[in-house]
Amino acid sequence: MNLWTLPPKEHLKTVLWLLGGGLLVRAVIAAFLFPGFDEAYYYLYSRYLNLSYFDHPPLVALTTGIGWWLSGIISPFTIRLGALLLHTLNLWLLYQTAVRLFSAEVGRMALAIATLVPLFAIAFGILTSPDNTLILFWTVTLYWAAVEFFPAADTDHAAGVEKPYQPTWRIALFGLWVGLACLGKYHGFVLALSLVGFCLATPRYRRVFWSPWTLLALGIFGLTLFPLWFWNLQHDWISFRFQLSMRFEGAEAPSFSLLQLLSYWLIIIAYLFPGFGLPLWWVSGRQLISQVQQIFTPPADAAAYWLRQKQRLVLWISLPILLLFTYLGGSRQILPAWPAPGFWGMTILLACYAVEWQRQKPRLVRRWLWGSGIFLATLASVALLHITTGTL
Repeated sequence: MNLWTLPPKEHLKTVLWLLGGGLLVRAVIAAFLFPGFDEAYYYLYSRYLNLSYFDHPPLVALTTGIGWWLSGIISPFTIRLGALLLHTLNLWLLYQTAVRLFSAEVGRMALAIATLVPLFAIAFGILTSPDNTLILFWTVTLYWAAVEFFPAADTDHAAGVEKPYQPTWRIALFGLWVGLACLGKYHGFVLALSLVGFCLATPRYRRVFWSPWTLLALGIFGLTLFPLWFWNLQHDWISFRFQLSMRFEGAEAPSFSLLQLLSYWLIIIAYLFPGFGLPLWWVSGRQLISQVQQIFTPPADAAAYWLRQKQRLVLWISLPILLLFTYLGGSRQILPAWPAPGFWGMTILLACYAVEWQRQKPRLVRRWLWGSGIFLATLASVALLHITTGTL
């Protein structure tokens, strides 16, 4: 299955409704919601293009500008057009990644969940922000890893377990995808470390570190980051210094607080919507414990072996950024969108469980998804009316 293969006939209508309906709802909100301060700031980026900027890499200027450059009209909708279109592509990529790793049923379920989660819709798909391109190339990287590390010729047969992994030319392009994620937002560097962590933690894939393709990937990564490091070189590395230390200067050293951590954890759940936030946290914890236990338990067969490796990939790409920023939320102000790429990936693993639940209790899962969708649509309508017209 390649990236542009259509869904199975029995899933095609649902997938198209989710992609098209989600785009329509987000477009209506984007058209009527007043721009925020950050969005106005990124609009100025798009008027004064540069290789990079003081507090963000350059891609947000392109995604913010594409709408009004093409139309000649400056409005809330046009500055958000890039976010609207990119998020539809992001959802399609997430669907294809879940299908590639697990099954068409898991892909459809992951698409449904990701479409409904309000944090994803707002941060990735409505507001123009650096997250728009970050999540695009984050998802591309995850899909690329699924193709590279789990070729169908190996995972479809038990003999594939015994066949040594041989790095291919695709390794080189990880440098491009991760580099572009970094040009979207500095969080992309966490993605790079997560990918390295997966290869280190999985004996089968440690051979990648001795491959000439990896050296080429590093070179491509450095070249892709040229706008970022060249601009910083010209400006005394101001952006890196700001991100790593300057934003904390002039204040007392932050102290960790369990109460603040709990507050931030609850805020994240609220932004995700409790009907999805709590299950996502549950899946994260369950999968982490399961991976630790599996170190001491050999897989029962080839299918169990490949399932473990695929779950490990998603966990390594998702959990580090999720835990990192949640922990930092216990000592400083962290925006809910910062750990969101981790929850985005964990949506695939939640979908795996949801497919099993659906087989056992289809009515309950149907009520969960439809009930969440109706509640969130009603809440969004009331909130939009209140913000734009003052109607209570």
